Order: sequence, then structure tokens, then C-alpha cells
Amino acid sequence: SKMSKDTPVTEKERQLLRALIGGLQWTSTQVAPHLQVHTSLLAGEITRATLETMDKANKALRFAKANADVGLEFMSLGDLQDLAIVAYSDASFACRHDDSSQACHLITLTPKAALTEGVEARYQVPDWRSFKCPRVARSTLAAEAQAAGEAADNLSYAGLFLKMTLDPALSLRDPGSLQHLQPGALVIDAKALYDSLHQEELMSRAGTEKRTSIEIRVA
Repeated sequence: SKMSKDTPVTEKERQLLRALIGGLQWTSTQVAPHLQVHTSLLAGEITRATLETMDKANKALRFAKANADVGLEFMSLGDLQDLAIVAYSDASFACRHDDSSQACHLITLTPKAALTEGVEARYQVPDWRSFKCPRVARSTLAAEAQAAGEAADNLSYAGLFLKMTLDPALSLRDPGSLQHLQPGALVIDAKALYDSLHQEELMSRAGTEKRTSIEIRVA
């Protein structure tokens, strides 16, 4: 009889699947941000892989080959002191096979004028990540908050890294080392999260959503 898409793979097929996903993962973390979500979602299915998983992995490989000419360009953006760091975050609620959520962030370097004057400018992408939300999200806001929190952490790290590039003698033991970092911004597309981030008070939410309120305030 014809096997269905839910038919479990053999152990040999699982080995081949793991090798394929491993190859795609290395590429996605080094030079291809556009492959990260594919590899992250597929990696979460290896232990319970089915013929459908194999099909999705082959589609991801075809996508990678079709876009092999897409790369990262690191052009001159001017003096490091004149650059700003812009982080983007997003999340997809309950999109994984176990109903967990997927989050991502993108860190970019761009001239300060893009922030201060709103001018169109070129940018570089030094860091990116697509990942399973570390905690179960019970709402879209909870997933977006986790994504924004991760992006904010990496925004701070990138700012400190850049400051130490400009001042290698900087001591991390100095409490003032986190002061006067490069200008930065966090860009999101979730209105509920945006509104929550701009509230002065800590939101009162039921149950586990209280954790989301705290995470939003930390971000």
C-alpha cells in the first residue's frame, strides 16, 4: 500500500536527514540568514521525523540551491563612531509541530542618520538567529515578548562589542561600561507589544502572563 506522509522514516533515512539538516544549519549560521527558519523547524522534527519531514527537508535544500547567489555584503558604512545598531524581532505563535512558537532577531549596523533623520541608508547584518521560544507561549504577545527580549539582549551585546572595538582598554568590571553605547533601536511589528513597551506601569495579567509582563518591562 502507498505510504502516507505520516509514515515514520527508517533509521537510515533519519541519518541522512540529520546530515542534510546539519549542512544547512552550518550554512545558515555562517552566511545565509534566509535559511535559518527552515533548519530550526526541521531540527525540531528529527526525533519524530516522517516522510513529510523528508519532503520538507528536500524542499529546503532546493530553496537553498535556488538562492545560492544570495549572500551578505559588508561594504564600508563610514566611521564606526557614526554608526547605529538596529535590531529587528518577530515571532510566529504556535507554528511548530509541538505547538511551541518560533522567534527570530536580526541585528544590523547602519549610519546614525537612518535613526536620527530617517534617511534611507545601507546596512550590514552582523548577527541573526531564528529559534524555538525557550518557554511555551500562551498568546501571540507572549511569543513576541520573548523574541523582543532576545533581540534587546543582543542589541546590548552588539553595542558593548562595538564600544570595546573603539576602546579596547575598556573594563567590563566598570559599571559605567554600559553607559554611552552606540545609538540603537528595536524594531517590532506587533502593536500589542509596542503599546505594552510604552506603558509606565507593570501590566496585571493572569497566571503565566505575568511572566510576559515582567519580560516586557525588562526589554
